[in-house]
Amino acid sequence: MELLDALEDLLGVKCGESRGIPMAARLCVLEIFATHGSCLSYKDLSKYYGRGKKGHLKSVLKYLVEKGFIKVENERYCLTEKGLTIVKDPPPQCPKLFIAGADTALRVAVQSGIKPLNWLLSAGRDWRGGKFIKSMDF
Repeated sequence: MELLDALEDLLGVKCGESRGIPMAARLCVLEIFATHGSCLSYKDLSKYYGRGKKGHLKSVLKYLVEKGFIKVENERYCLTEKGLTIVKDPPPQCPKLFIAGADTALRVAVQSGIKPLNWLLSAGRDWRGGKFIKSMDF
């Protein structure tokens, strides 16, 4: 829910408090999906949605359907792939490791067979007389 949290912070939205802001209402409905499931009935949504009058939730849902964030399936509102991208956390990214070194260290690393080999070479190794020289390291 990182993206959803960031949007709420950016817009100053507090789902339990803010009233009368269309964007806040839409974000709050998406937050309900994020915390209670990707497919919910109108009854479930209205139980968690404590904003506005009865028709207000219907208009918010209609807008989210029109924009492709949710769809109606068997009398249930379900997040589409577009909606899921907002409410789901991105998969964790593995950090890329770079090893620094040259000459013997580079030869040993290449011979190790580790793939991919992310190697950091100093530009200073190929700088002579105020310009870069052609290197055969690569």
